Amino acid sequence: MMTIDVGNAYLNANMNRDVFMKIDPVMADLLAKIDPVYSRYKDIGGSIIVKLEKALYSCVESSQLWYDNLTNKLKS
Repeated sequence: MMTIDVGNAYLNANMNRDVFMKIDPVMADLLAKIDPVYSRYKDIGGSIIVKLEKALYSCVESSQLWYDNLTNKLKS
């Protein structure tokens, strides 16, 4: 048996449905410093809601999306 670790593997899988994430006020401030355009999207509490285009490690469906992506690549 052999195992491998694919760095940033989950980040290669596209989301197959709409998934939104709430960015806390501290991270929203950092994002707005990088690109001031994001300041207009802050809510009253200072958070920002974003739509994910790629899977993240914290998403419930990330492992399934990555598995499906890998399986399709290997089959092709």
